[in-house]
Amino acid sequence: MTNGQVALLASQLAWTLAFMVLIPAGVGVLIDRRFGTAPWAILVGALAGIIFATIGITRRVLRHYEALAPRETRPDGDGVAEKGPEEDSEWAG
Repeated sequence: MTNGQVALLASQLAWTLAFMVLIPAGVGVLIDRRFGTAPWAILVGALAGIIFATIGITRRVLRHYEALAPRETRPDGDGVAEKGPEEDSEWAG
């Protein structure tokens, strides 16, 4: 990845985090003002935003990681990688 691509990914992650947290929290503020339920709707909105942001950022990072290091597939094309030595050990869950 070039420096420009890293900067682009960082800015995308920052905007994703900002919008996915601020929009639900903002909706919570509006609901609290409208129905007088402060602080419950903003707390629910902020929690939902944090969950959405975590999922969104994780998916975006995994997508970029997959592009950098694609999974190996078996020759028969079933899409499953061969077991590594760590997966054969008794400690592998």
